[in-house]
Amino acid sequence: MVDLNEVSIDTRDGLLDYLTKIRDPRKPRGICHTQVSVLAVAVCALLSGAKSFIGMGEWAAHLSQELLKRLGCRYSDRLRKYVPPSEPTLRRTIQSINADEVDRVVGEWLVPLSSDNSS
Repeated sequence: MVDLNEVSIDTRDGLLDYLTKIRDPRKPRGICHTQVSVLAVAVCALLSGAKSFIGMGEWAAHLSQELLKRLGCRYSDRLRKYVPPSEPTLRRTIQSINADEVDRVVGEWLVPLSSDNSS
């Protein structure tokens, strides 16, 4: 498990920067969440112990407003708060991307974390 308060998410060379390297295959129509924010939520949910799409959705639904903001989630003017991607959005987005590309990019992000922990 990774302490999300201790890792670089929304700073320079953080998770969000790395996730921008992944091509977004989705068609623009109907998109409510950026691919970067959906993948950031998914990666952090998995690193926090989620084991399924449902688990990721439940994890995301319980995030604080501060963490939703850090993960790049969209702000709803109507609700006046940050909104996490739902389980179907997480599932559809993850199933539409190249898993090898995500694995490579997330691995690049995690390398400095693992070297910090080994010292």
